[in-house]
Amino acid sequence: MSPPEISGNMKSGGYIAKAYWNGYLKSFNPKIALKYSRWKIKFIRSDSAEIQINYIYSKQTALLKVFKENKEWKFGLIESFWTRKALKNVVNTAGKIF
Repeated sequence: MSPPEISGNMKSGGYIAKAYWNGYLKSFNPKIALKYSRWKIKFIRSDSAEIQINYIYSKQTALLKVFKENKEWKFGLIESFWTRKALKNVVNTAGKIF
């Protein structure tokens, strides 16, 4: 499968997108960030923003970095919520697949 085909599959919610999301949900519970955390805007600029996320049972703060690309606000789930060790494993695995 070519990179444009993969990109199209991801954008259309095809089988690659579903497999990616299902795999992601095995390591990340969105309810923790959406329901059990406090969100506070640190700053908003024309092309970027930062949001602090505090889980109610943690003293640590997660920092969500958001960027505007082609008039759309975007952020990376993996970059924002996975531990560095998990991220390193995904990058290493992806390199072996592609």
